[in-house]
Amino acid sequence: MAPLNLPVGQTSITVRVQPVVLFSICDAYIRRNEGKARVIGTLLGSISDGVVDIRECYAVPHNESMDQVHLRVDTTLTNNKLDVVAYVARHLTLGDRSTSLAQEFQQVPCEVRTVEVERLGIELLQNEVTEKLPSEAENLQTAIGRLQLALNKASQYVDDVVSGRRKGDINVGRYLADTCAAVPYIRKEDFEQLLQDNTQDALLVMYLANLVRAHVALADKLGTAALPIL
Repeated sequence: MAPLNLPVGQTSITVRVQPVVLFSICDAYIRRNEGKARVIGTLLGSISDGVVDIRECYAVPHNESMDQVHLRVDTTLTNNKLDVVAYVARHLTLGDRSTSLAQEFQQVPCEVRTVEVERLGIELLQNEVTEKLPSEAENLQTAIGRLQLALNKASQYVDDVVSGRRKGDINVGRYLADTCAAVPYIRKEDFEQLLQDNTQDALLVMYLANLVRAHVALADKLGTAALPIL
């Protein structure tokens, strides 16, 4: 067994705290929820030449309980994957004593559930090299492509069940039925007109935004902001 090495002597780090930090901590403690014995927060400041200068702080809302969950996120994206591991803290006691001697972190199952927009952002973060962020049109094109792929898979599944090539699953059938019932029925002509109107509105907003942006840039070049916008 390796020997236990303990640091000897004083550290060279010095901490300086602004009075506003102390006032903020006291204020957060006074305003704490009933039944809480302490408050938890974050300190803001800078470190220079071994001096920690704490200038601000803010309280973090939290709820302490026996089932505290801790997340460990692999920020290095090993194997181009965002791994998330969850742990639950358990108190260790000796015999029948209720006093906690230590805490043990036990790994529990963890699942990352995202919607379509969030999934696009996660996949973008997992890319090693990103030259530019995708535009709204590119995101819409990607989302429509995935929707088309999902519809093709669902249609193929229904065709296989109806023709007897595949045994149907009652849970999948109910899920597809609920999904179809949640989508309102719109005629093809009405849908095309609605899509065209929304597209024209979006193009008009983009035109006005570019016009205002050009006006601001021109006003900045001329050194005045008194020019009329329109």
